[in-house]
Amino acid sequence: MKTKNRRKIMDASLKSRLLAYGVDFIINIILLGTFLFTATMFFTVNPADPLGSFQMLCFMITVFILFCYIPSKYEGKTIGKIIFKIKVTSDEGKLPVIKTVLREFVLKFVMSIILVFISVIYTLFYITKNKSIDKLRLPHDLLLHTYVISD
Repeated sequence: MKTKNRRKIMDASLKSRLLAYGVDFIINIILLGTFLFTATMFFTVNPADPLGSFQMLCFMITVFILFCYIPSKYEGKTIGKIIFKIKVTSDEGKLPVIKTVLREFVLKFVMSIILVFISVIYTLFYITKNKSIDKLRLPHDLLLHTYVISD
């Protein structure tokens, strides 16, 4: 990455990143609730019905749209990132679709329990070593060579 762009790489604060993720999470919960509500209108609550599978399918579609399709279409921005004027970029410049899917869906959704634990441990070590969180990059960004920057 060019030195000129290196300063801008760290512009997005951890606060704005967390708030953007919170917005995305709330939107996901609202949409999931809508899917679950409409699903119960079409199916009876019976263990033999495919309600559970239908609910999971709706949830996965919602997560895919919010965390894969939208960031791929809008240059690394989820709805929360659009609101807080930040975006994800990579060493290559434009964020490739495969990195978006790996970052937003596989690492941050499918492996979220493991990643949250690792991120907390990593952040504590980072703060201990650097006495600051100014230039903190979380493990999923380090692993995929991605950066969250101000837009």
